Amino acid sequence: MPQSGLPPPSPPAYPLPAGTCVYVDYAKGLDSNAGSEAAPLKTLAAAVEKAVTDAHRSTPITATVVHRGGTHCLNATLRLTAKHIGLAIVNYPPRRGLFVRRSAT
Repeated sequence: MPQSGLPPPSPPAYPLPAGTCVYVDYAKGLDSNAGSEAAPLKTLAAAVEKAVTDAHRSTPITATVVHRGGTHCLNATLRLTAKHIGLAIVNYPPRRGLFVRRSAT
């Protein structure tokens, strides 16, 4: 416990935004999956493209890539352009952080 005697604060819990949600889990996902919570995609790149493609069916674009823990390895730069306006990349509650690194391969 901190010296004040109070327990440390809990991380804030935010509801997932409305609109298209695509789940990504580098450890358990496959890019051939549907991108659902039960069948997540493996890579951020695949999840970003699926989210934007699915979200283009509605206007304005509201799409969210939900990160399900782990370290995500990138083999190339993940480029976000004007077509990605309205896209959010968030952590699956209660995850605290998203760590992305360049793959060694």
